[in-house]
Amino acid sequence: MMNRKRIGRSQFGLGALALAGAAALGAVAVSLAPLLLPKSLQTVPTAQEIPISAHAFYDERPVEITVSRSSSATVTTPASGLITRYDCEVGAGIASGSSFFAVDEGPVLALATEVPLWRDLAIGDTGADVRSLQAELNRLGYNLTVDGTVGRATLRAAFQSLTAVGIEWEGPTFPVSRTVWLPTPKVSVRSCDTALGARVADGDPIATFSFGQQSIAVDELPNDLVTGPRVVTIGATTVPVDAAGKSGPISLDLAPQAQDPTSTEESSTVKPIAATLSLAEPTEVSSVPPSTIVDLDRSHGCVESNGDMIPVHVVGSQLGQTFVQFHKGKAPQKIRLHPSHRPCP
Repeated sequence: MMNRKRIGRSQFGLGALALAGAAALGAVAVSLAPLLLPKSLQTVPTAQEIPISAHAFYDERPVEITVSRSSSATVTTPASGLITRYDCEVGAGIASGSSFFAVDEGPVLALATEVPLWRDLAIGDTGADVRSLQAELNRLGYNLTVDGTVGRATLRAAFQSLTAVGIEWEGPTFPVSRTVWLPTPKVSVRSCDTALGARVADGDPIATFSFGQQSIAVDELPNDLVTGPRVVTIGATTVPVDAAGKSGPISLDLAPQAQDPTSTEESSTVKPIAATLSLAEPTEVSSVPPSTIVDLDRSHGCVESNGDMIPVHVVGSQLGQTFVQFHKGKAPQKIRLHPSHRPCP
């Protein structure tokens, strides 16, 4: 009997110890439970400060521009006959030294001379028309002395310019009937005044050209632009503009897509053209979350760093980030994610 009681107490004692051990292990498990949670379920402490990053900012704005009207001139055919080639297209460019039409299968050479050629030229001829021809032949790559007198070198270069466009000519004079005058080395076709297969007489209109210098102007400037020199971009063309959004004179071939070559009015009647206005060189801005800016009044507010409220100027935003510039020099490395709502200084 005594032996059974001892066994019984021993079993009770062991049972009690087992229960106590289980309770202790449970307590340890409970105390360790937060450490054993998956990372996705653990609470992430809220960051008090976040770093800010710098970006190159061009302040690009969509705008509409107007191109000023350039000068125009109608040129005439120097020969009578049938138009057998007519490479004329409104808005296309014509260059001096090329040929864009032919009469009776004879190409006609386009030449930009200060004084239009008005006579056949032979060795020994002198005058302003000779000087103009020599100057243009030099621009086209012929090495001549511009002295206003037709010599062998001048006549040889003139003949070579005819050959370059397919005109077979043996001389002895340079024929004005094989040339058509251009007002400038590069022109844009405003209107085609004849047609392939048309019969023309000497002096009939052949085409009307736009030429000379133009300028562009932004129709309505945005009122919150970042300060700095600016450019307007039209397709692949970039034109500098002043603070009022106006350019200086530009050459004709810089913005042909912005001109209505069919208009014959002297004043500009061109419809506005879509373009982009941007800084000529990027300025540095800082990217911050919108919630870090407090006391925002239009484009001015503050961020908080190291307990200080620092004024900023908002210049733009993109993809959930706000771009700011700091009023006083260099940007801080970090700013407070949840700033206090103290007023800006």
